[in-house]
Amino acid sequence: MKKNFSEHEEYWIFKPESSLNKYIKEQRYVMTLYFKPSELIAIVELIAETNGLYDPGNLDIIILNKELQSCFNAWCIFKPNLYSHCLPHVNLANNEKINEIRNHALSSEFYLDSPVDIIYNDTSSLFWVSPMLNLYIYNNKKIIYTWKELCTQFTQFVTNQHSDFSLLDNDIYCIKKNSILSQTLKFSHFHKSQIPYILKQFTKFLGKSTTLLTLCKNLKLHHVNSKDKISAFIENIILNNNALTPYVPSVVYL
Repeated sequence: MKKNFSEHEEYWIFKPESSLNKYIKEQRYVMTLYFKPSELIAIVELIAETNGLYDPGNLDIIILNKELQSCFNAWCIFKPNLYSHCLPHVNLANNEKINEIRNHALSSEFYLDSPVDIIYNDTSSLFWVSPMLNLYIYNNKKIIYTWKELCTQFTQFVTNQHSDFSLLDNDIYCIKKNSILSQTLKFSHFHKSQIPYILKQFTKFLGKSTTLLTLCKNLKLHHVNSKDKISAFIENIILNNNALTPYVPSVVYL
């Protein structure tokens, strides 16, 4: 959040008489009325690249064409100084406008990935495993498993099933060509420590019974009014913002 906030600290608007604005439009680049300094700089850099204006031996030097020489009142510029070269062409947006643009941008850009390590480390998490693996490795003993059960039984299968795998050296296993699994596992060798990564591609997360508050009973959140609300917010991220859960449509039609 702090990183996103810092990316929207400054916005510019072209001065009415800006020759740079006129040139950019002539080159058919489209800019919003208010823009970040990085957006304008990126367009100038793109124009320089498109027109072959960079010094071939030093890509930090832009040898300006006639139009840009007129805009920047220079015949060449040092790329890291583009910010200061652009300043004469713009006015700084006021704080009220910056806050308005920033709030709109943050609301559309803000996204949190689910902390999937919590899902795998939570002993109450339950997983579905593909029918092929469930039959061949887990003998269809159950429909759903904990992550520890999946990893433990898969490891036991690998280390004991000499008809499917052979140990080469230092926990590195080879998948035999006559193994049924060789049709699904599109690699020939793997290290024992890679078993969880293999399993993650054959499983789906179904849910868990614990919450942030049940796991961390002594959790103190003095800066918020309600621990329940912040816990519900985090739990929603964990459960919904991940690619581990089976897809279910939000609406159903007949």
